[in-house]
Amino acid sequence: MPTGTYRAEVFLSAAARLGIDVVVGSERRQAMADAIGDGTIVVPLDHVEVAVERIAELDERAPLDAVVSVDDQGLAVAAAATARLSLPYNRPEVVAPCVSGLFETSSLFI
Repeated sequence: MPTGTYRAEVFLSAAARLGIDVVVGSERRQAMADAIGDGTIVVPLDHVEVAVERIAELDERAPLDAVVSVDDQGLAVAAAATARLSLPYNRPEVVAPCVSGLFETSSLFI
């Protein structure tokens, strides 16, 4: 999730209420990263291949059940990572138009 997202608190609160363990991936190292261990990971959202490699490395240490993006910036990373890990996912080629801004609501009616 982007470090500056306004969705973090709500997303993490909802996960806690559902009893879901969350690993926060963001583009910068978290201040408490050493204390949190595998609860946080740095994923460069603008470099999908590098981000996917880091997520795959985490999955080897602590298997993941899902990779979810809370903001548009993480959609491509989440799609590529879930495909690589063979988790349920949205195909990267389907997500790409949403990320690039090429998606138009008029395409829903074609």
